[in-house]
Amino acid sequence: MKNLVPRLLIISGGSEVVSLALADAAYSAVLPYAVFSLVPNSVLKGAAGSVSFVDLSAKIGCWDQLRHAFLLELSLLPQCSSRLAILPTEDGSLRLLNECRDEVLEWGEFPRARNLRMGGLDKAEVVEFAQSKGVSHTLAPTKVLYRPEDAVAVLLEFGVDTVFKPALKPLSMDLSVMGGQGIKVVTQNSVEEGAESIIARLRKAWPLSERWIAQPRFYIGAGLERSVCAVRGSSIRACQVVERGKFPRMGGTAYWVSTENKTDLIASASCLLEALDMIGMCELSYLPDKAYRGQLIELNPRPWLQVSLVERAGFSIITEAISVLQGEMSIPSMPVLAHCDWLQPERMFLSLLSRESTLPEFSKMVPLAFRSTSVIGGYESFLPGMRRKMFARTLRKFLQMIR
Repeated sequence: MKNLVPRLLIISGGSEVVSLALADAAYSAVLPYAVFSLVPNSVLKGAAGSVSFVDLSAKIGCWDQLRHAFLLELSLLPQCSSRLAILPTEDGSLRLLNECRDEVLEWGEFPRARNLRMGGLDKAEVVEFAQSKGVSHTLAPTKVLYRPEDAVAVLLEFGVDTVFKPALKPLSMDLSVMGGQGIKVVTQNSVEEGAESIIARLRKAWPLSERWIAQPRFYIGAGLERSVCAVRGSSIRACQVVERGKFPRMGGTAYWVSTENKTDLIASASCLLEALDMIGMCELSYLPDKAYRGQLIELNPRPWLQVSLVERAGFSIITEAISVLQGEMSIPSMPVLAHCDWLQPERMFLSLLSRESTLPEFSKMVPLAFRSTSVIGGYESFLPGMRRKMFARTLRKFLQMIR
């Protein structure tokens, strides 16, 4: 397949769980794909269905070198008659695409809000646009902060348990200054922590982003955070999923997600996506307020960690997004979704070891891993030899941790 022209370019980063889901979908649909890797020793090197592989991981430390190498390699890809669909797999690769947007669009298209300069990646830009276009009702109450001192008024309005997030994550995507363990927000650590301490921590983390956003703390817990998973072309096709488990519970990453048969969030999500002129696929995350109304806390304009859950449930969101990005704007009617669960073993164990989940809660999840309707994040790939590669990678990480 090495002489075939790619229809899809996967920019592989992070844990590569998302990258594997994209490669699986392309391979299943017999769509030749290319891979630009931002991680060393990528599991997608030599993967079945791949017609080209480029390792850009050595350029990560220098933005100018990465940008130059990326655009050069993009120009060297053989071009087909239709536009190249380009799918990032984490915020770093999505930022790379948006920073190089004008050059990238000469070759292909990627998921983005076309009415925004940063395509929806900049949270402050989304908020300000929604306010200017009269669709701020589709978002949770949100304030944009331009300096740490702005937090004083916000804490008075939203309360001492306000949640602060960087509007635009740094190119390095290193958020360890916020506390490690995958924490992506600054918020009250305990009921005893006062405003001065919170502002001090916010000031320490402030260099991560020029602007920050602040939102009230909504209810969190098993089954409360829900998401709309959508693809937009000439129309919008969407479904909803629900997070059953997350680590850390506040501002962390889900390790157990299920499909749900509700559609109550889709109308509001669609209103925002139309205003933003979204193209391709995206995820919109909601938490309930005191009246248990879903409040949109985040727009994720790219493939997300649990995208394979939607695929397994019967919604071919990846191949549909590829078609939309290539210019085939019509998409089929929505199918009836089967019930499925998505599990991520490593984060499940971390949650148990940190005592954020109990042994009885953990024991409920274990049997799910053996059901045919369950997806094991990172290990469900049917690409030849891929499960062995993923198990080997996990074993190496474990051995490094215990040394």
